[in-house]
Amino acid sequence: MNAFTSSPVIVHTDEHNEPSTYAPRTSLEAARQNNNGPSVPRALVLSGDDSIRFAIGEILARSDLSPVFATTLKRAAHYVASGNLNLCICQDRLPDGRYQDLLLLKYFARSSAPLIVISRSGDWPEYLAALEFGAYDFLAYPLIPGELQRIIRRFLDRQERCHAVGSDYFG
Repeated sequence: MNAFTSSPVIVHTDEHNEPSTYAPRTSLEAARQNNNGPSVPRALVLSGDDSIRFAIGEILARSDLSPVFATTLKRAAHYVASGNLNLCICQDRLPDGRYQDLLLLKYFARSSAPLIVISRSGDWPEYLAALEFGAYDFLAYPLIPGELQRIIRRFLDRQERCHAVGSDYFG
């Protein structure tokens, strides 16, 4: 059990022993696993920092998003290429690159999943540069849970409206 949910948390590792999914058991998750209900939107969390991945995983679990985790761009490329992502959340500096590299991966994979950048510095010029490069939003770390949840809720509401009119652009 964790402090935010009354359900046990499920953590899986992939073939590279990296955490790959993290979510409490919910009725939506059970329906997705049984293939008899609505699918749960998936969010890629790309960070080399365990504390950032854990904090974001907690917030995503409360937002009915099923997170998948990667610690490197190489691993993230696998998830982006799969085309099954609805949202990406990425630390600005990674062990093998920067968030701009993930934006390029998304571009070449023709992924419309928006990218939220998390930065430990959080300065204004960096914020403007991230938006100019195509990020959906930019947040300073440590995260304020309500702020990230508000951005995720805005994204999910916009995604819902786009589906209602038949558009596949969620940005």
